[in-house]
Amino acid sequence: MVCEEKWWSNPCDNKNDIRYDANISPDISNLNPILSKPHGLWKGSFQKYDGNFTLLEPAPAIIGLYPIGPSPYLSTGETFFNITIAGTRWEQHDIYVLGAAPQLFCDVNPNIPGTPFSNVADDGVCGENGMAWVADAFKTSTHEKNDVLIGVSGTGGYLVDPDSQVDPDNKQFSWTIIPSADQQLVEALAINSLRVVYSYTFSSSYDEVIIEVLSYNVGTGDLPETQNRLVFKLKREEDESTWLKSIEESMVRNKVTANTMATYGTVPTTGQCAKDDVGCPTLETWCDNGDASPLCGPTPYIEETTVNAGVVAGITVAVAVVVIAVVAYLMHSFHKKRMADERERLKNEFARRIIRTFSVTNGEEAITMEKITEEFQRIDSGTPEGGDGRISKAEMKKFIMASDSVSGGGQMKDSDFETLFALIDEDGGGDINFTEFSAFMGHIKTHIDNQTDEDTQKLKFPLTL
Repeated sequence: MVCEEKWWSNPCDNKNDIRYDANISPDISNLNPILSKPHGLWKGSFQKYDGNFTLLEPAPAIIGLYPIGPSPYLSTGETFFNITIAGTRWEQHDIYVLGAAPQLFCDVNPNIPGTPFSNVADDGVCGENGMAWVADAFKTSTHEKNDVLIGVSGTGGYLVDPDSQVDPDNKQFSWTIIPSADQQLVEALAINSLRVVYSYTFSSSYDEVIIEVLSYNVGTGDLPETQNRLVFKLKREEDESTWLKSIEESMVRNKVTANTMATYGTVPTTGQCAKDDVGCPTLETWCDNGDASPLCGPTPYIEETTVNAGVVAGITVAVAVVVIAVVAYLMHSFHKKRMADERERLKNEFARRIIRTFSVTNGEEAITMEKITEEFQRIDSGTPEGGDGRISKAEMKKFIMASDSVSGGGQMKDSDFETLFALIDEDGGGDINFTEFSAFMGHIKTHIDNQTDEDTQKLKFPLTL
């Protein structure tokens, strides 16, 4: 219940706090118009520089770590972004295509068996084949309903796994993205002493964007040390087939191997992640990072309407007693009717089953004491000779199940069986004697008579227990 101010209520403490306003959505598109501008398909180029803003030279990759760390390929290439912004979630799938390194690099850096380095990152040939790799990034809005998005996780070259990457002695991890102007977004990532700043600057039409990425190390001295700089220049692509064809042409142009093309040429993905690794988020990952999606449960910002104590004091005790009495009466009457309806239903259920073993049609002759005695003995032991003179729950259950099988109808629920048995077992002794059984048969005579001719006709094959 959302707090509403009525003549009988206390004032709402948080009526001016948007977090408590159920009419204000936490969806990204509702927070700030520019936050949804990156949505769509993008393609363009990128260049990667070192801390001195000089293009990075190729360097042997660390086996098993690439694309994180040194790259044995050109530091310029083509890139393709697929960004979906829907509801509270930002899901981004990126693919990078790099050209082959110069032959001189390959000659100077031959692969040496037993070392952790390689002059290629896949099954290609150094100096001949380029490379492609993918990464995913996930962000979300929160119940704070401000214009700040929180980073959830990343895969591939964007791998963000706080559980394994954050120094346990200096747990510092944060990832946020905020609007800084009408055509600019700023994203900041902190992991231990690493700081990464992303600046998105859009054209006035929002069909082009320059993304500049700067990474710093803040733990080596008084001034942050610039580690590298990455610059993207991208244009929006409206047609998905054209965008996909551009990816394929880029891979062919840069001689990416067939295996790598088959592995990384599938953006957009059919699953959640283009790169399926530990960074691919589960629902729990989303929710733990504050996702405001209904899938993660209700908002914690709920203020209920409370009754003013002074108003309550103004209501007389007499009126309260009358209201309570009326409500109690109505509830009691409703309960009695429901119980009566339930008993009638179960009597009809039992009548429908009992006529399956009567060898006469409905009418006065159907409820003779002889027939009642015969039926009691049949249920008591499963034979006309009878048993110990008392019908146990197990015997009654066996009869009900057998009649269900003959009738072809659905089986009686356990709860219905327990209620029916209690109706017949008037003294609550846990079994049914002949007096209780015959009395109940008298109660359901009308129910038996009301059965259809089809239900009351003599069975072609008598029921056998």
